[in-house]
Amino acid sequence: MDDDTLTPEDKAELSEAAAKRLEFSTVTIGLILFMIGIAVGFPLAVIGTSFLTENAGTLVAIILTFAGVIALIGTLILLFRRRILQFLFNVSATQLELFSRPLSETARSIMDKNPASAINSAEELTRLLLARWTWISTRRWLIGSLTGLIASLAALAGTALLFRQNELIAIQTTRLEQQNDLIVTQIELGEAQRTAGIVQGLLEIGDKLAQETEVLKGDGRPAAFFKLDELTNGIRARIIAATQSARPYRYLQTSLVNANDTDALNILAMSRRPEILRNPELVEQMVGRRNRGVLKEHPVSPERGVILSMLYSAGILETELLSFFGADFSYSEVAVDTLNLMTFRFARLRFSSFEHMALNSVTFGGASLDKARFRNSVLTKCDFSSVPSDKVEPPYRGDPGMEFMPTTMAGVDFADAVVLDTDFTSVHALAMNFDGALVSNATFNGADIGGTTFRNALLVAPDFTGAGLQSVDFDGAIVFGADFLERAMAQAQEGTFKPERFEMAEITFGEVEAHPRAVQLFSVPDELISGKKPFRIKRIKPFG
Repeated sequence: MDDDTLTPEDKAELSEAAAKRLEFSTVTIGLILFMIGIAVGFPLAVIGTSFLTENAGTLVAIILTFAGVIALIGTLILLFRRRILQFLFNVSATQLELFSRPLSETARSIMDKNPASAINSAEELTRLLLARWTWISTRRWLIGSLTGLIASLAALAGTALLFRQNELIAIQTTRLEQQNDLIVTQIELGEAQRTAGIVQGLLEIGDKLAQETEVLKGDGRPAAFFKLDELTNGIRARIIAATQSARPYRYLQTSLVNANDTDALNILAMSRRPEILRNPELVEQMVGRRNRGVLKEHPVSPERGVILSMLYSAGILETELLSFFGADFSYSEVAVDTLNLMTFRFARLRFSSFEHMALNSVTFGGASLDKARFRNSVLTKCDFSSVPSDKVEPPYRGDPGMEFMPTTMAGVDFADAVVLDTDFTSVHALAMNFDGALVSNATFNGADIGGTTFRNALLVAPDFTGAGLQSVDFDGAIVFGADFLERAMAQAQEGTFKPERFEMAEITFGEVEAHPRAVQLFSVPDELISGKKPFRIKRIKPFG
């Protein structure tokens, strides 16, 4: 129909109908996309991508159901279109040719000045327009809905496949990591198997030691203690060769609970009754350690530890001559329960393990102890102090240009240990760890212990005279006497300790008794604690 034959009212009505049709189509498509976004985006944002991968079939089924419903509605509308239009608008068809008659009748009635006929023709024309607009809008909605659902189905399928691919890649990565761990385990166990080959040689050394010391016992000495220079050159050479042949490795543990750790064993035993323990989380951690075949955390050399144990059992308490000729006791894992009176002057003991032991009057002067571990051990009257150069005994010789032959102890771990009456004079000990330990009457005179931590430790009368206390951390430590910080600053090297980083709060003796190492306070002389109030230190300023 030519626009020139339409009246302004008809043009306005048609424009309004077109605008409504466009608005309806836009709103419909927007609602469809919004529902698709809710259906896909909500599970991803709230539940996670795993929901999509696990329930992709369900989501596809829902979308297909929507598509089927819309297709069914469209089919019904097509089949019953005439009845629907007849019911709604009293019009059964909306072909464009039908518009000409009421339009021309309207124009003719207006020209004939017949209002009634013009109104009837206009009403018929309006019904035709509305019926036509409704049918076209419905058809567009059906086509748009089906198109949108099919597009969303394709997008969802691609997204689900992508997420599934990423999930499989993550699983593959995890399995590769597990494979790498197994390869590392295989390599470590291969090294352990190779090193275990010297066990027969160690047994022969033990047999030779027993034979030679048995002969020496006949000289009437009051105790079965012997010196290395009393042994034959052959046995000493074999011991030195054995220490050099044994290599550190990580062996497979059946449990992460150390068989010598009484506290851990007690917690593990009480894991059956978590309801009566104060810390159920700790019980859960210990239960997770049962029967786990894992590699030991640190490389060690049990064979070197066996050599030290054999020397101690044979009554040979000194190691200096062996160390002088090249014996290497680094990474030694010493498994005996007690070491008494043994001397390790100038020994190479880096990364060695003396954990869960009792060490009484053991001397480490001048030794290399960096990263050695004394966790959960009890050290009584041990001597780590550097050796004055003028007191170095043969076969070693002091350096006239040095005041001390230093004991190096960088990173030595005394966590949860009990350290009683022990001497650390002039040691070079960067960043030692005394966290959770009981340290009583220990001497740090002239020691360089910058970066050392005493967090949550129990400190009784430590002596820091002339010590370097740069960045030493006492956070959470329990001390006796309100002047602890002032005494530490007065004793330490000038400018190395800043008491303003800490504050002290008085606590009760009940809180002291709650400390894990408080039970060992019976070994501390009464005069070191008597009449002094306990305080807990809190760090209030950062380092730097």
